[in-house]
Amino acid sequence: MRIHSLVSSRLARAVLLTASLIAVAGCAGGSSSGTTPPPNSFGLCDPGTQVTLANPQSGQGGVSTSINPILIVANGNNNTLFQSYTNFDVVLIDSFGNRITSSALALTTGNGFKPYPSDFYYSAQLPQGLNFGTNYSAYLNIFSSSCQQLPFLGSFST
Repeated sequence: MRIHSLVSSRLARAVLLTASLIAVAGCAGGSSSGTTPPPNSFGLCDPGTQVTLANPQSGQGGVSTSINPILIVANGNNNTLFQSYTNFDVVLIDSFGNRITSSALALTTGNGFKPYPSDFYYSAQLPQGLNFGTNYSAYLNIFSSSCQQLPFLGSFST
């Protein structure tokens, strides 16, 4: 009886340890299919300044499904984004968790929307058209890093 109890106790510990290791391994990386950027331990894709959607503007509805490029605007040029904009891209996530990742940002000129005292515009080419009647959330991402897709740039709908 004592041997059976000892074997059962060791087996229970082994099962618990294995389950714990599997749970930890399951949390180590991967991607998320939700609209929230995947968390990780590498920090934020911090551009070092304020940044928002310029075209389409955040909250805009009826955006053309063939809009290209997406334009973003940043406050000033004395920041991480301006110094390394070719390392950034824009990720659009629809309400079903589908993602569209743009090309690397390029400096461009912007007309109209001027939210900051010193506006610098960047364009992001989309590899495909957007779906009609869909809400999209836009995030800034450093594609050569494992940072979160932040900051949130805004949202719009087609």
